Amino acid sequence: MKPISKTAYIGTAVCAAALSLAPFLAMAQRTGNMAAPETRTTTGTPIMNQNTFCTRFANLGEATKNRLNERYGQVAENKQDRINQFKKNRQERDQKMKQVRDQAASTTDAVMQQLMERAQTEAQKQAVTTFQQQVRTAAAVRKAAVDAAMNDFRQGLDNEAASREQAAPQAASQYRTAVQAAIAKAKSDCSAGTDPEQVRSAYMAALKNAQQTLQQARQGLDNRGETIRQLTQTRNQAVRKAAEDFKTAMEQARAQLKLAFQTQEQTQQQDQEQTGQE
Repeated sequence: MKPISKTAYIGTAVCAAALSLAPFLAMAQRTGNMAAPETRTTTGTPIMNQNTFCTRFANLGEATKNRLNERYGQVAENKQDRINQFKKNRQERDQKMKQVRDQAASTTDAVMQQLMERAQTEAQKQAVTTFQQQVRTAAAVRKAAVDAAMNDFRQGLDNEAASREQAAPQAASQYRTAVQAAIAKAKSDCSAGTDPEQVRSAYMAALKNAQQTLQQARQGLDNRGETIRQLTQTRNQAVRKAAEDFKTAMEQARAQLKLAFQTQEQTQQQDQEQTGQE
């Protein structure tokens, strides 16, 4: 049995949690650009139009808050979609695994039937029965080992996914709160008659800090992929060992069966030769 690819798991709810912050990062960049109105000289050199900022900010601030609320709602909606897809993918993998195992069991039964039909003596039939028991035992041991490895992997994966799914909305919420606070302060300063350049500078600095915090949260989610790699490696090692142990057990069982048939055939041949001499 081949180790199961890690991409089938990591590509679902786990890494998607980090990707859910991408719209906020893109929005942060656009908001920062929109908050820096400027004019240019005849030579193309940019000159900040300080009075324009407070004039434009009334509309800009409301538009930014609306986009924030929309993005935040999308994060919650996408989270549930990811969870549903994750469960669906897992169920499909379980069903596929069951089909593979059922097919293997059916093939094994057919082989055992052929061996039993080939057996001509009670000793050969007993050898086939013993071989069948050995095969079933080896298959059961392998199944138990694989199931245990998969259960441990899935439990670790579920724990990591739950942690990420909690961290992503939390980072998005913190970003929204920081931006809303920056908007409220800028509006208050503009209404108080504070120099527009000072208002703009403070607002841009607050946006930059919020964006950096959001980026750090995204990087933290991405860096936690090492946990997934370790879980995958542990699972694959257990699956490979189960396959190797099964292969060894099968080789020993086949060798014993072959020896039993050869010994019986040699005995029959000797009996025939002795009968012919008499």
